[in-house]
Amino acid sequence: MKKYIILIFIASLFFTACDPTADVYDELDVEYGGPYHETGLDYIFTIADYKAASEAAVNVAVTTEDTAWAESIENYRSFNDKYTANEFAPAVLSSNFPELKEGSAMIVKYNQYIGQMYGDIASVTLTNDDYIAMGGTTADTLCFVEADNPDDYLPEFLLGEYPSATENNYVEVTYKYPDYNTKAGSFYMFDGTVWSLVEGSYVLSRNDYDSMGEDSGQPGNYNNFSDDAAPADYLPQFLRTQYPYAQADDELILVIHYYGNETSVYAVTCMYDGADWQINFPGVKTSAQFVYANDNWVFDPTVNHTMNSDDFWIIVNYIKDHSTLSVYLDEEYLNSEYYYGSSAYYANFDMRVSKRKSNDPLGLLDGMTDDEISTEIYSRLDEALIIYAETSFSAAVPVVDGIQVYYIITYDVFNDNYEHELITAKLKCIGEGQFELVEE
Repeated sequence: MKKYIILIFIASLFFTACDPTADVYDELDVEYGGPYHETGLDYIFTIADYKAASEAAVNVAVTTEDTAWAESIENYRSFNDKYTANEFAPAVLSSNFPELKEGSAMIVKYNQYIGQMYGDIASVTLTNDDYIAMGGTTADTLCFVEADNPDDYLPEFLLGEYPSATENNYVEVTYKYPDYNTKAGSFYMFDGTVWSLVEGSYVLSRNDYDSMGEDSGQPGNYNNFSDDAAPADYLPQFLRTQYPYAQADDELILVIHYYGNETSVYAVTCMYDGADWQINFPGVKTSAQFVYANDNWVFDPTVNHTMNSDDFWIIVNYIKDHSTLSVYLDEEYLNSEYYYGSSAYYANFDMRVSKRKSNDPLGLLDGMTDDEISTEIYSRLDEALIIYAETSFSAAVPVVDGIQVYYIITYDVFNDNYEHELITAKLKCIGEGQFELVEE
């Protein structure tokens, strides 16, 4: 609650001071005895934030393709592999939080797009004059009949419709069939010479939107998606109906209309994971930590984790499966072990010397003083943390965007004073899924 009162206090100063930024810093520096900082903050990227990040990315784009990826940050409201949040979120945070200083830390939540980007997609609906110009049966019926293959007509039509098209331009073409109420579409790409269908693509029709509901706030109401009718809320069920025999790793490009952005036509990559369709629009929700250091916000790949019962089970099971050390497993309850002292039941490490001395079936502690046993217990604890980390974080990588990755592990111990104590260990990732203890 204090945190939010402080932020409200900051906001009020902005509206009342003649030099608000200076006054904020002066007031907070006096109150806190130095540059104001805050940790534990959560921030969700807004539409305005994506726009600001997109403009910054456009400024450094070199090629036409670069520019398309940069603009997609705003259009798709998500970062991508070309222009990442790690690189472009810091400037947004500096603008949004000028009062936060050295030592501040924030978890930023944003969308990460996965799949191909298509830039601005043109859209054209065939008119009667278009059908007449194509000749053949289309000129007589003013539509495509079942015997017609639209792809026999549309590439040439698009050459005339878009004479200035350049390589990697895309267009959605909408046309009709004999009953005049059934409309369909195709998705085309220009390779610099000819227009061709984009393989694995499907253009949503008016009937498709209607099938998802026509009441207010549903796609069929205006034949598009919106913030109130998100693609991810409707498309999985639609695709399950359309493609009941989809197999794991199948991909489909859906061309959709979305109301609310400057761009209205999107090609969305959808992937079937074997159980359901994953819709990558506006992107996969993700988060990353940023810290304020050396007068800038910087991406911090540090992972913070507090061990819970499931984590302690990893160590208990390690002992259970270890042929030599399995004798240290608690034979009565099977949820604790006495070599490392881990307990899944209590979710802690039992560090009591007396408990270890009375549960030492291999006699490894025989002849040691209590101080020597205590030293041995903590040495084993270091080993247990490495075993836990390398099992639980097997996909960890040592460097992300040029920054060393550390894991901060917090855990509970029960000590010789029969008191609980929280201890934090810092582990350095030194290889894929490999760690070393650097601080405790």
